Amino acid sequence: MRSGPSAALPNLCARQSHDGGSELDSTQADAKDCGNRASWYSVGIAPPNYQEALLSCADPHAITRSGALFDQPSPVIDKRMASEDLRLKAFALAALLISPQPPQDAVVAAALALCDGKNWLVRQLSGRDKLATVFLVSYLYALDSRDSSHEFRRHGGVHVITPDAQRAEEYFNFFAPLYDKVDHTRVAQLLGADPLSVEGSKAYLADIVIGTREEFIASYAAYRDAGPDFSLHASRGRLALAIDRDHKELRSEELIRHYPKMATV
Repeated sequence: MRSGPSAALPNLCARQSHDGGSELDSTQADAKDCGNRASWYSVGIAPPNYQEALLSCADPHAITRSGALFDQPSPVIDKRMASEDLRLKAFALAALLISPQPPQDAVVAAALALCDGKNWLVRQLSGRDKLATVFLVSYLYALDSRDSSHEFRRHGGVHVITPDAQRAEEYFNFFAPLYDKVDHTRVAQLLGADPLSVEGSKAYLADIVIGTREEFIASYAAYRDAGPDFSLHASRGRLALAIDRDHKELRSEELIRHYPKMATV
């Protein structure tokens, strides 16, 4: 992990995982047997281009944009991520980053349910199981954070919004070492860095960004008002995962309405 002081706020910084680590080993890669949890661990390690291979399973043009909350009845699900086969393959790769052992059934069930707009399973979890569930879903949606040239997409990326700095630290410390194993992918923690500083703007463009509600509100407002130089930043955030929040209290927040998809976990 890297850390450094903000250019505008010397006592604050944004932490990020490495963006150029070694690629995953391509030996014995085969995604055909990923259809069930028991067979995930017979597939070996993913090839370096696993992200492109996974996304090729879905129609790249079948994207729907919705302001609906994940946990509302009958949400409009993004068709690109709606394929259960694609989800299971992505979850298998994400779970291998956590441990060579299969994840708990409760973790997989909660991640699948969350993708279908049901958050009650994940809200029953705590500790490492909840961290793992949020990681699986974040990993899935972060696959579409960049284009085939590894450039950041508009409206891409995952934002994990925590209730306080301590929880942000907890999620970052769980996520960052796992993403250090993945090439062309970054996770960053905002840590109150000035959004318009070099450090803060780089952190906000990470594939997964972790921070408090106040940090995301400040960043969103800064990029919204900063003009065309920060238009990519203003567009970022495809999925928001609000930790330990009630979706009813989030409905009126301008920040939440910015996201095509959102879930309270």
